Amino acid sequence: MEIRPIDKVDHHWLEKLWIKTWGSKEMVSKGKKVQLSGQRGYVVHDAQVPVGFITYNIGDGELEITSLLSLKANRGIGRMLIDGVVESAKLSNVSRIWVVTTNDNTHALAYYQKRGFVIKEIRTDVMKKYRELKPEIPLTGENGIPIRDEIELEYML
Repeated sequence: MEIRPIDKVDHHWLEKLWIKTWGSKEMVSKGKKVQLSGQRGYVVHDAQVPVGFITYNIGDGELEITSLLSLKANRGIGRMLIDGVVESAKLSNVSRIWVVTTNDNTHALAYYQKRGFVIKEIRTDVMKKYRELKPEIPLTGENGIPIRDEIELEYML
């Protein structure tokens, strides 16, 4: 497997995957819409086939992970992507990496904590407001858990 920066040839399949996975090419983070198209990030390929990606923004001395998806579980793809972002953060003199997810996403919560992220803040019952910005956000998520809260995790460098 190899990792490389996202480039223009990746945009078509990434946009399809964002829509299939999250309903649109946008995310909502801390009450603001985030456009995934055009963001920096990395793609992991296995035998020339993309098997995962990560996107991020850098600003105010911090790096926000805006999307992360591995298409093959338990193969080290997510770890490669997180490692790539950590290296980008170090090269950009960033001291904090952060990411948000929702209360239903127990897989992501466990995954990030295993990678050294800690829960920084829980914004309760904000998803009603976020659905006004992105109506594609479902009412329930993994395992039928109602999607209500936004959870911010951080990794300090």
